[in-house]
Amino acid sequence: MDNSIRKKLKSIIDELCSSDNFVTYEEILCEYYGEELPSIGSLPEFQSLKNLKRELCKNQVIEFKNGKNAKEGFRYISGNADFFNKQEERKLLEQKVGDDRRLLLIGGLEVLLNHKVVSEPPIQLECINGLKNIKLVKDLANFYLGKQVISFRYDEGYKNEVEVTIHPHLLKEYNSRWYLFGYGYYQDGRLRIENRPIDRIKYRKLADIKPRKDIEFIPAPKNLYKNYFKDIVGVRKNDGNPETITIKTTDHKIHNLIKTKPIHPSQKEIKECNEEKGEDGEFTIEVIPNMELQKLILGYGSGVYVPGNGKFQQEIRDTVSKMAQMYQSMK
Repeated sequence: MDNSIRKKLKSIIDELCSSDNFVTYEEILCEYYGEELPSIGSLPEFQSLKNLKRELCKNQVIEFKNGKNAKEGFRYISGNADFFNKQEERKLLEQKVGDDRRLLLIGGLEVLLNHKVVSEPPIQLECINGLKNIKLVKDLANFYLGKQVISFRYDEGYKNEVEVTIHPHLLKEYNSRWYLFGYGYYQDGRLRIENRPIDRIKYRKLADIKPRKDIEFIPAPKNLYKNYFKDIVGVRKNDGNPETITIKTTDHKIHNLIKTKPIHPSQKEIKECNEEKGEDGEFTIEVIPNMELQKLILGYGSGVYVPGNGKFQQEIRDTVSKMAQMYQSMK
């Protein structure tokens, strides 16, 4: 059985059979193709589906509507489906809130991708509560990443929905959000690296992600993304070359925080901060400035400032000036 076909069919079975309803071969294959099918007997996936059903029978994890075979439908016996598809796990997730919910959503991502059932994973990562499209991370990793071109509907914001075609290369989590990176297209047809936040992809079921067999997949060259992220903070890469950004510190505690938690791998400490002597601390980084870097610097408040007269420094001054005006107007 082709491994990619097997994975897709197994994912659909996990999704549809982890409920009180009995599911037929026809319903599974219609979900697989994303459309109604007049006949399934001649489909190559039909035999693969029957083989999967035999394995499930052998493992004693499914039951049948008529008690004998799968013709009239089958479903998982309660408690035997994969992580997030188990009825008990799904109910547990609905009851969880706050940190407990984040623990199940993201702390358990590795076991989610590896199809293991763990109710309280021992690893916890930051995540937006109720992260949208978390299952899509699993489906992209299992079926498409580094394998074939896909198309999907995408929300660009302001109710502007477009069709996106991408050669998927990489999934990256940053600042409580998942991003899909890959080759997209300029209007003239040239390839470019682009990223799409997972939560903006219009996704309800596997069929919403359309494989493009008419387009040959182009893999990422070696070290493409290692070099891509080398010069930036976060995920957004603007045009231009890396430049030296000087960061001054006025607070000893914040200086030590930046020292122990570098803003960027290129960071160098030039001078310690000495509040008693009135001496500012100083760091330098070599980056292409972007919005993520600006947000990070502004997050340290009055404890840091960026000297200089470049475009990036002016953008920070303009932001601080607008904030000051807003707060003064609130008096």
